[in-house]
Amino acid sequence: AKKLDYTIDVDDVKKLKDVCTKFNVCIMVVHHFNKARGSDKNGDIFDKISGTNGIFGTLDTAWLVDIERGSTIAQFHITGRDIQEYNVVIDFNEQTMKWEYRGTWTEMEEARVQNAYENDPVTLTIKHILETHPEGWTGTTQDIKDQSIELPKSINVTNAVLGRTISQYKVRLAKEGVDIKRERRRSNTYYIISSTSATSSTSATSSTSATDNMDSM
Repeated sequence: AKKLDYTIDVDDVKKLKDVCTKFNVCIMVVHHFNKARGSDKNGDIFDKISGTNGIFGTLDTAWLVDIERGSTIAQFHITGRDIQEYNVVIDFNEQTMKWEYRGTWTEMEEARVQNAYENDPVTLTIKHILETHPEGWTGTTQDIKDQSIELPKSINVTNAVLGRTISQYKVRLAKEGVDIKRERRRSNTYYIISSTSATSSTSATSSTSATDNMDSM
């Protein structure tokens, strides 16, 4: 009877393992991914290995270098029977022709998010508002967008998206001394921007507002 593909893969890898055991050596087998690349976003990253699970299941250790075409940055996954599983980011140095460690995937992702935050016109505008109004400032999302016109790169998103972005950045801004409170007034939502180092006696009524004297009108 014709052997199943899984059995064939197990037999092939086992022959190599037997050689390693007999001569006390290590053999590295260079393999490739499935052309379809698999559903790695929701599944096991090692499902990308071409062939059946017999290959991965029989190996003692598996290394997987996941890189997009044209890029030098790759994810390097390692797992095995006697080692701790981990995932790091490596970068191929074309001058030295060597892979170089860049950090864990978590560290790289945090660096990417932080960089996006720091260069986002929303962040820059909020910091600009506090710099020009150190006593505090109050305004709507549209008022914040209007303030961004003064900067090299203005905010170009809808008011709804801007509101969600402010909520997303609130914790990061607080770490930099920027306090943002959200307050509903009549039919509009206002953002009260102040410095976390401001004295407790400073209130919204003493802040510079984009809608000064609104209540007296």
